[in-house]
Amino acid sequence: AGQFGTGDFTIEFWANIKHTTGAPYIFDFRNTTQTSGPRIYIHGSTEKLAFHTGTSALFFNDGINPAFTVGSFAGWRQYIIRRLGSTTNLYMNNVLKGTATNSDNMSTSFTESQIGQEKDKDNAATSFRGYLSILRIYKGKALNATERLTNFNADKDRYGLW
Repeated sequence: AGQFGTGDFTIEFWANIKHTTGAPYIFDFRNTTQTSGPRIYIHGSTEKLAFHTGTSALFFNDGINPAFTVGSFAGWRQYIIRRLGSTTNLYMNNVLKGTATNSDNMSTSFTESQIGQEKDKDNAATSFRGYLSILRIYKGKALNATERLTNFNADKDRYGLW
């Protein structure tokens, strides 16, 4: 089973997010017995994309890590969360949308990861509503600018982006 630990990583996915209220989970890398671990969700009060390391929530605080509000979720978008050293970045369509300094140890084993739902929950409020496609997870690799652009350009036409 995988885990990010304290190393570099990239999580890339394409999503067409249709609903943001109620803190819907896009990915939850915790298993049913874990209370801590990485996850990607829409923050309940700010309606902004958030990445939680298991210890720290990143990218939903306007003053520190500006991200994007519900209006910018319309349509297909490429999302990348990337950590290089102690810097974690959030990209939308290969444009930087947030930066945070974080070196949390994400030691959760990804044995029962959830897509579109909070771990071990049958809760409509935390269920993702929309469409997901092309999930890429790179452990030990933070994609550089050329690699991010290559992935974006390779996939954008199928989602109507030119």
